[in-house]
Amino acid sequence: MNQIACSRPRSLLLFSCVAAAMIGMIGVSMAARPPEPAAHFFGLGDLPGGATISYAYGISGSGNVIAGESFSAISQTHGEGVQWKRLSPTSWQMTGIGLPARDALNSPAASASADGEWIVGRVSYTSPTAPLIDTDAYRWRPSTGFELLGVPSGFVVAAALGADKHGHVIVGWGGPNPSYSNLRALAGGAWPRIGRWS
Repeated sequence: MNQIACSRPRSLLLFSCVAAAMIGMIGVSMAARPPEPAAHFFGLGDLPGGATISYAYGISGSGNVIAGESFSAISQTHGEGVQWKRLSPTSWQMTGIGLPARDALNSPAASASADGEWIVGRVSYTSPTAPLIDTDAYRWRPSTGFELLGVPSGFVVAAALGADKHGHVIVGWGGPNPSYSNLRALAGGAWPRIGRWS
């Protein structure tokens, strides 16, 4: 117990006593806290075929679903979209989401909805879908597969980068050129009314 002796006015002495008591409580509280666990990175793996490369880009609110991409036997230029689901503190289940069409080249996923129900990303195409649509935005979940958002009028490129809690509102970017120049921010919603950017 800290004892404070001084000849200052009572109000100042009272303030000093309260301050000393608070500092003492903070010290006890900090001393009683258990140490934070050490941070660790865990390998998430990659899909078979293609280059041994995978990327994780987004995570759900609970931290149990991760979205990203991995080069695979069916992807070109970029990777196939991947959803990782946590099985244990150190173990993840990896699911390659495939491609939505035969002329699709890749399907990298950029993010997950906060509830982990959906992952969102983009799909790039060769002909015949391209050049009318070079890149299309999507949301995906195991039970329904791909839901394509489409491109705004005058655009040939659209990509999804993020979603709200339940995957009903999607944000991303798009533009009128396949070279990804003159890009603009996009937001779309009113799912499942697909093809609506606002």
